[in-house]
Amino acid sequence: MVADLTSIAVSLLWGFVASIPLLLGCLLALTTKLSKKTIAVIMGFGSGVLVASLAFSLIEEAFEAQGLFSW
Repeated sequence: MVADLTSIAVSLLWGFVASIPLLLGCLLALTTKLSKKTIAVIMGFGSGVLVASLAFSLIEEAFEAQGLFSW
């Protein structure tokens, strides 16, 4: 029972730590005025990172399905 509470507390702690950048970004966005060009660059970078991670994930699954990985 105590081990379950400890793992829940650790999970809550890491969830809070992971949410800190979101809160800081929200505060930054509320206190500063960015140009449309800057916002477009940030959104373009973010979408590129998402597409790259998706492609990496799909390529890895495709290689595993075809047996091309040696491990």
